[in-house]
Amino acid sequence: MINENQKKILKKTIKNMIYEMIEENGFYESDNNPNKSNDKNIKQMREEVMQWLSNDHVKNSEIAYDLWPDMDEDEARSLFTKKALGKDSNGNQYSFEDNEIVTLFNMMTNNY
Repeated sequence: MINENQKKILKKTIKNMIYEMIEENGFYESDNNPNKSNDKNIKQMREEVMQWLSNDHVKNSEIAYDLWPDMDEDEARSLFTKKALGKDSNGNQYSFEDNEIVTLFNMMTNNY
């Protein structure tokens, strides 16, 4: 039986695969792919995502598990917290990669 978390991951994976197949066959340019974005859009997405993550109603631990499903849950939560805060307890800087921002933005816009 597939749980809700696995359904979300599977849906996202299939969606990304479809976009890649369509793009490879030249049906549209990569600019139309909502999973890819130019630098200007990434900056705006990053701002919106970071604001969304600061909301108390957002369950960051669940998002971390979906963002990095192959990672140990404790490690995923820890890394997510560091990236969401921008640093760790020692002051080392962390930030989400552009592809992670796009994934988080898609989660946010799909009422995750």
